[in-house]
Amino acid sequence: GCGAPLLVDDEVASLKSAAFASLSRFGAPGTNLSLPLEVAKDIERRAGRLEERPVSTKVSVDGSWRLLYSNAPEISTLSSLPLGFALGPVYQPFATSRRAFENQAFVFHVLDLANATVRVVGDFRPLNETRFAVDFRRVVFSFERKSSPLFTKVLSPTVNPRAAIQITYIDSDLRVTRGADGSLFV
Repeated sequence: GCGAPLLVDDEVASLKSAAFASLSRFGAPGTNLSLPLEVAKDIERRAGRLEERPVSTKVSVDGSWRLLYSNAPEISTLSSLPLGFALGPVYQPFATSRRAFENQAFVFHVLDLANATVRVVGDFRPLNETRFAVDFRRVVFSFERKSSPLFTKVLSPTVNPRAAIQITYIDSDLRVTRGADGSLFV
């Protein structure tokens, strides 16, 4: 037929391996701006191949998902922070029972002068089994030095930006998601 051939498990393992290898020095996700162009394109091509598969609705989306790669502007611009700060691990705890999520980004200073955490807290509602409408509720910035809090700032949007995410591939330890603008999150 004219349809794309289904992937073999080796191809799934290849994407996972390429995405994990993209993590930077601080464990930050690789981005289209932080990685060599050919590496970013390879990860995007492999993710696109996974998206050719039907999405399993039997695998739970619940859990704390670690971001390995993204070409989304809100992530890729963080790959070049000023003043010696560098993006570290980024996680997304997702709880369908509470319809809540939280994007958590950890930021480190190369000389260990201070650390920061940025948390974007929101809720969602399912539009179908793989698509979710997202409402952002607040952003929490926390800075600390040597485990001592320096300050915390909480911002609530005056206009609630609405977005949607589409899960385009999922298995027990890998989730590929597209933002409303088509941006990729592995």
